[in-house]
Amino acid sequence: MNIVIRVNASKFVGTGHFYRSLNLAKSLKTKQKKIFFVCDNLNKIFIKKLRSEKIKYYILKKKNVEKSYQKKDIFQTLNILKKIGKDIDLLIVDSYKIGKRWEDIIRNYVKRIMVIDDLQRKHNCDIFLNQNISASGKIKKLLPKNCKLLLGPKYCLLNQNYKSKKIIKTNSNIKRVLVFMGGSDMANLTAKILRILSLKFFLHLKLNLVIGINNTKYLIIKKLAELRPRTKIYHNLPNLNNIIKKSDIAISSGGTVIWEFIFFGLPSLVINQASNQIHNSKYLHKTGAIKLLEPNTTNLIRLETFLKKNLYKKNFKVPHQITRLFDGKGISRVKKVINEDLK
Repeated sequence: MNIVIRVNASKFVGTGHFYRSLNLAKSLKTKQKKIFFVCDNLNKIFIKKLRSEKIKYYILKKKNVEKSYQKKDIFQTLNILKKIGKDIDLLIVDSYKIGKRWEDIIRNYVKRIMVIDDLQRKHNCDIFLNQNISASGKIKKLLPKNCKLLLGPKYCLLNQNYKSKKIIKTNSNIKRVLVFMGGSDMANLTAKILRILSLKFFLHLKLNLVIGINNTKYLIIKKLAELRPRTKIYHNLPNLNNIIKKSDIAISSGGTVIWEFIFFGLPSLVINQASNQIHNSKYLHKTGAIKLLEPNTTNLIRLETFLKKNLYKKNFKVPHQITRLFDGKGISRVKKVINEDLK
């Protein structure tokens, strides 16, 4: 049985898509099931991770083709499917840059298609997964009639190492702050936040600073971190499990890492870095699960005001009705649906 995962993993789209796809792949992989990754612009660290899991991969190379992205992608993906040279039992797609038009054509060359998408878009697939709390059954209108819907946090593709008991936290007495602005941090917010937290007003705080593997400003951030006391810097971590447990609050982007914080009940201050993060972050802000900087900005004065206000806001904790939605069994549920569908 052969499963192909088509996922984007570049500095422009972040790393969350890759990691949740890898989490699922590791769960599905058996002697009977072979997994193949097809990706854009894989860096050396991603390649190393796939090799360590003994997962074969193919890299798509497209330059300056935004207007004809799907067309180029269809052509290149079909060539790769031919190289694999076997029946593809399932194709899993996790990419905002390709959609129904792509699926309409690729469907003729694979047996089944599963789509992972956080947006309300049309798709031609057999299984559809949206793990967001805000996921709506209205998506049915945009999918084939017999498509299986996997909606909400019960299907969240969390790292399988997150099996320990949740630690529900409150920031009534903040001492340790986790800062993680995603795998790429294209707005260079890590450095800006670090400069703000290096002001005298914040120097009593201990920082756990996590740098994403696609962050091109790593060396600059590292030098800034060395100038600040009570600051530890981490890079290319296998997961955030231990760092989350060592922190009282997080400052982060609005990507998939939010689900890890909520799973552990870690309060988080969120600054969106991509348009696709806005809808979900606003929804979570309304539920009280996060504190969101609105409107999104990289203005240093507004960032400083936001941090001063919320790092000292007492009794901010993730509501129990939200944390209980995440039980860490999402991958097992998705795996069961996939296995039943492939019978």
